[in-house]
Amino acid sequence: MGIDHSRSRFLESHPSIEELDWSPVGIPQLVHDCLPNLKSLRSNRQLIIALNEPGFGSNAIGLMTPPSTPVTSTTPVPIKPFPAPVFPLPTIVRRIECLDVFSLGPETLVDLKFLDRRALKRLKLHTLGDISTLRLIADTFPNIEWLSLPSIRFPSGTSYPVQVSREEWLDILPRFSKLQVFRGLGLWRSVMNDRQEMHEIIMNLVQTCPYLRTLDRINKHDEPDPSSQINIVREGEQGENIRYEITQYSSRSYFDVMEGSFA
Repeated sequence: MGIDHSRSRFLESHPSIEELDWSPVGIPQLVHDCLPNLKSLRSNRQLIIALNEPGFGSNAIGLMTPPSTPVTSTTPVPIKPFPAPVFPLPTIVRRIECLDVFSLGPETLVDLKFLDRRALKRLKLHTLGDISTLRLIADTFPNIEWLSLPSIRFPSGTSYPVQVSREEWLDILPRFSKLQVFRGLGLWRSVMNDRQEMHEIIMNLVQTCPYLRTLDRINKHDEPDPSSQINIVREGEQGENIRYEITQYSSRSYFDVMEGSFA
């Protein structure tokens, strides 16, 4: 916890920080206006709680501290005045453009108070519940251009995962009206890695997602291909001639804001 505390003080004293990759062990105590210029964040739920609820846990130590003198039936107990009411600290809104928070679900994401909803452009989610939550995310964050989602989800009321279906993907992705890059193998897994069916999905998406330009691909072993991707090419004055090709690329930084991708 001492490391978390020292890093919290460092963040508070450097308000110009724009990119942060930090997953604290516990919930750090941060001042309410910490990291006002943050644009890119990769972290965990602990830091999200600290940013969303300023002062969270600040009284925990005081409440748990035992009295220094044992109290007995003969020990006079002084009457103390009621403490002054404690009002919640205000939450500042940060124009975060890139967000990747492990274990952060869609339901929690849409309720975060510290996010400028129109600023978010790149989002990576590690868990999914009901598919309806993705529709809500698309409505809540209208400017998402880069999206990474898992291929399975955990519907409410069940304890086992189900595969996101082809029909669900074709319904969800066009709702992100500015989507350019979709990361993850959900599309492939929904058609059991069948190349011909994947071709049909791509040709469907290029019509319903007018800005889509990049998808992940699998190799001959049906595993994620770390060295190439699917690029969608639009040609003609109105982009009416559409095709796609497989292109090679060099290794990408996990948190490369300038290129618009986390992975």
